[in-house]
Amino acid sequence: MKNRLANILARRRVLLTRIADQRARVAEIPTRWEKQLALADIGFKAVRMANRHPILLSGAVSALLAFRHKGMIAVALLGWRLLHRDPAALVAGYHYLTAKTRSSKNKQESRPDFNPN
Repeated sequence: MKNRLANILARRRVLLTRIADQRARVAEIPTRWEKQLALADIGFKAVRMANRHPILLSGAVSALLAFRHKGMIAVALLGWRLLHRDPAALVAGYHYLTAKTRSSKNKQESRPDFNPN
C-alpha cells in the first residue's frame, strides 16, 4: 500500500511539473500575438470610421491629392486667394456648420414664439 501511495505521489509531482510547463507555454501565446492583433484592431477601427464618415474619407483623399504636387504652402495660398475673392463663403460656411451642429432644443428655445409652459 505504501509503495502504491509513493508511486501515486511521484506521478502527481510529474504531472504538476508538466502542468506548470504547459501553463507557461499557454501564457506566452498572447504575448506573441498581442502586437499583430493590436494592429489589426486599429485597421478595423479605421475601416469602421471610413464606413461611418465617407465624406471625411473623400475629403482626406482629395486633400492628399491636392498636396501631392503643390505642397502645403501652395494650397494655403490658393485657399487664401479664394477667401479674398469671396469672403462671404467663410461666413456662409460658418452659419451652415453652426446650424447643423445646433441641437433641436436650442432651435426651439431660439424661436420667439417658444413657450415651454
